Amino acid sequence: MRLNPIMQMLLMATGLSIGSISLPTHAQEHQHAETAQQPQDWQEGKTYTTGDIARYEGRTYRALATHTAHIGANWNPLATPGLWQLIDTAAPQPTPSPVNISGRHVLQSVSANKCVAVEGASTANAAKLQLRTCNSTAAQSFEISQTTSGQYRILNSNSQKSWDVSGRKTTPGAGLTQWTDNGGAHQRFQFVAQGANYTIRAAHSGLCIEAGPGHDGTQLTQAACHGGVSQQFALKPAQTPTPTPTPSGTPVERHGQLRVCSDNLHLCNERNETVQLRGMSSHGIQWYGWGKCLTAGSLDALAKDWKADLLRISMYIQEDGYETDPAGFTAQVERLIDEATKRGMYALIDWHQLSPGDPNHNLAHAKTFFSHIAKKYGGQKNIIYDVANEPNGVSWSQIREYGEKIIPVIRAIDPDALILIGTHGWGSFGVSDGRSAQDIVDDPVRYRNIMYTFHFYAGEHGETYLNALKWGAARLPVFVTEWGTQQASGDGPNDFTMAQKYLDFMAQHKISWANWNYSDDFRSGAVWKTGTCSRGDWSANTLKPAGEFVRRAIQQR
Repeated sequence: MRLNPIMQMLLMATGLSIGSISLPTHAQEHQHAETAQQPQDWQEGKTYTTGDIARYEGRTYRALATHTAHIGANWNPLATPGLWQLIDTAAPQPTPSPVNISGRHVLQSVSANKCVAVEGASTANAAKLQLRTCNSTAAQSFEISQTTSGQYRILNSNSQKSWDVSGRKTTPGAGLTQWTDNGGAHQRFQFVAQGANYTIRAAHSGLCIEAGPGHDGTQLTQAACHGGVSQQFALKPAQTPTPTPTPSGTPVERHGQLRVCSDNLHLCNERNETVQLRGMSSHGIQWYGWGKCLTAGSLDALAKDWKADLLRISMYIQEDGYETDPAGFTAQVERLIDEATKRGMYALIDWHQLSPGDPNHNLAHAKTFFSHIAKKYGGQKNIIYDVANEPNGVSWSQIREYGEKIIPVIRAIDPDALILIGTHGWGSFGVSDGRSAQDIVDDPVRYRNIMYTFHFYAGEHGETYLNALKWGAARLPVFVTEWGTQQASGDGPNDFTMAQKYLDFMAQHKISWANWNYSDDFRSGAVWKTGTCSRGDWSANTLKPAGEFVRRAIQQR
């Protein structure tokens, strides 16, 4: 190779002679470049330049063209031979999955001897994949099918949702959930034989699925592959699940007597199955009660068209309510219980005290009213007692003391009753008072079969109340007896996006709820357009936007 005069002068200035330089050949240059470039793990979302070196699934590849590995495109080196060239041909290859791996399987952790299951047999997005004692249910059955790339999709037989590395994360420790299949590499997996068992690798990260400590409830995560037993799973043919027939008939016929589940977190039916009830709260029955917005026609629509599970009967104590005519309001509540019962709905009897906010103020009235209702309806399976709506301006300990005075009055007559009690700060677990559900956790009501109520209005309370609900629901049995898509006044603009976040969380964790309110009040939170109740037109075209939203939420299970 000839050097130009300038190059010669530079070399002479440095004291080097031309003859002392050993110039690499083209082949040596190429070899040096490969040696200098340390291969990094392939990553989704990264742009690769022609000649870049990347590691994937333990193999080394060279990029054949400049491109971006778009998230969700599944352009990993193994799946895209037009973009990548395998260059470590001598590298050991994992034993490929057998051709018959596709099928319906139970995946059993070798280290824990427990089966992979969807949390709570949920059908919702973001439900965790976790270990549970094997039980042959559809929540532990997975349909494994090979895609055109040679990777595998893993769908739960019950939910028909895909294994999903949460947040598309490529780092160790990311948890696995289920999610609607979208074809992304974070929802594709490779099975690598380990004797009679398999390790499972996430296609987007190259990390292996890890069973962790292995106790019931342990969430699957991804971790650096080591091939140990905590990363090995046995694939066992799953019985084609016989779908548990949905009991026909009304909600009460399907579920019967309700109780708090043995985990003291969820609501169970009489077969000890976790259930979620969805329904509507009336407005105050002194204004919108029987013969006004609650009629045979409107309740038929609620039960048959909306397919609601429950009617919350909102009986105010003050504000022209119960205390003005105890006999008259008791009779109206009885009529509404009877109407809900005819239609197979649960009757949630709401002692709607608001001002004064201390429930102890109305204790004598409460004892009289609930004693009467329990004597008349205690033999029915569809009665739910809510003994204190939205306590306010009062500490949790005072609410608990009230509860421990009124609950034994009901239980003496109706020992199996499901009883709800309001929480401090207007039913916010104390959030609106600067407190939290920790107050309740530290000082719970000292009776069994109790649930604590929570209220939210998505347009005003946003993420703050949602986070409070999440924290409380992980520690307490919770029933959301009132919520809306707008401001806490029941009026103002709807925030359907925020409301849907609450609904998704409640569906995932099977938290029962009632929406406020089933009337034609002028406020945006009343589901019917003003004037509907007097006209008696209960068709969908007379709903306000909030009514359309909540009707769909009740119908879509």
